[in-house]
Amino acid sequence: MIEKFADLLEKAGIPYMVFGAYAVILRIPHRNTFDGDFVVERVDAENVKKFIDLVHESNIFDLDERAARDSLSGGGKFSVFSKRYGIHVFVWSKDVSKYREEESGLYVAIPELIIGEKLKLAKDGKADAEDKKDIVAFLTSSLVSLDEDKLREITDAYGVSDLLEKYRKRASSVKPGDVSGIENFSPPDVGATRVEQVARMWKNGKSYKEMANELGISQSTVGVYVGRARERGLIPKNERRK
Repeated sequence: MIEKFADLLEKAGIPYMVFGAYAVILRIPHRNTFDGDFVVERVDAENVKKFIDLVHESNIFDLDERAARDSLSGGGKFSVFSKRYGIHVFVWSKDVSKYREEESGLYVAIPELIIGEKLKLAKDGKADAEDKKDIVAFLTSSLVSLDEDKLREITDAYGVSDLLEKYRKRASSVKPGDVSGIENFSPPDVGATRVEQVARMWKNGKSYKEMANELGISQSTVGVYVGRARERGLIPKNERRK
């Protein structure tokens, strides 16, 4: 569903980046979510109209046209809904392209921005347990390479550099599977690549659907990783599964 909504934004000429929990899951699959967050740039009336028309033509999402039109042209936020998912869209006045990178075919917020935003929530007393786990997951995972200069720039701008150091100190004692210091923090396989994770799940008899749900990715993306695992000899080439 995230991919379909991103495609609508692309076709409407609206710069975007995936944010929130899904942006974390794409890199570190330590939890699931049924919501999606997007950050987009403000656009002109022509792009807004094209977006609204595309949403209606897709016949997938329900949309409050007035909220979408007002937000996309003037700033703010709005939501769209499908049968199972809710997508929340936050409209920026900033240049989105400076804070995103491509991941799994989507434009996704850079980890440094996500850490900064979640640290700001923590500073304001608004961070929940999942936000705290996400911060530590990024700081401890070998799946993510942080740009320290960019991280410092963002945390300085948000006034959370001191808090970052406190989280770094706490994260230094965290090991995979150990919840020390962070409420319920236990990211699985933080040292494994996505291909290795899929291969391990395959050996444990997981279906495509189960792997997709556990990793927070689509079944088609699971298929891509299964193919790569076969190429590396991690999954027998003659084994098939749905």
